[in-house]
Amino acid sequence: MERIVSSLSLSNELKCMLATTISEASIEEPALLQRSYAQVKQDLDNGDSYVVVTSDFEGETVIGHACLRKLSDRFAEIGTAWISPNFRGRGIYSRLKKYVLKQAIKQDLSLIGTIKPSPENGLSTLFSSVALDILPVSFSYLKHTDIEAFKKCCACGPNNNYKSCPLRDKSCILTVHARCDEVKSASRQFCSSAAERSHFLNESLKELYLESA
Repeated sequence: MERIVSSLSLSNELKCMLATTISEASIEEPALLQRSYAQVKQDLDNGDSYVVVTSDFEGETVIGHACLRKLSDRFAEIGTAWISPNFRGRGIYSRLKKYVLKQAIKQDLSLIGTIKPSPENGLSTLFSSVALDILPVSFSYLKHTDIEAFKKCCACGPNNNYKSCPLRDKSCILTVHARCDEVKSASRQFCSSAAERSHFLNESLKELYLESA
């Protein structure tokens, strides 16, 4: 039986072990944004951090994690998302994302996320976001909407500056919860644009746009 609980309910020893696991996975798996042990531990000590726990005859095991990281008075991102490899493909991350989205709505925050799709890891994360009305947009949308949130959102990866929208749009997808028609319009424009993205990414977004049109 799987359940979602606050990471504050974990012992410090378990949080340290989990921080090690997630930080190492972020280096080994190209689909994950790289996070250091200290960054993951800080997220786990945050009151808006959640873990998926499963129970069996041997006890409880943490099999997933995601946190709600506030970026500004308007936006928060879903961060340090991870599911244990042995439990992937079961819809666990979708349920976890839905839970984090509810926490964001309670705080009157629009949830954003960053996805690194590729032919290897597919588009399952993107499609699970779209199912929750968290839609793909250009990074420039957030830059023009909320510069504070944009700068914090872009403080990761090799392009850790806030002038790199074209570079980021080629390899990553920013998703924003569509709490208003403006986001939906920005998403349609982004999906149908002929940006210099990879062929896989461009074709996938085109397909997504046609399906949702």
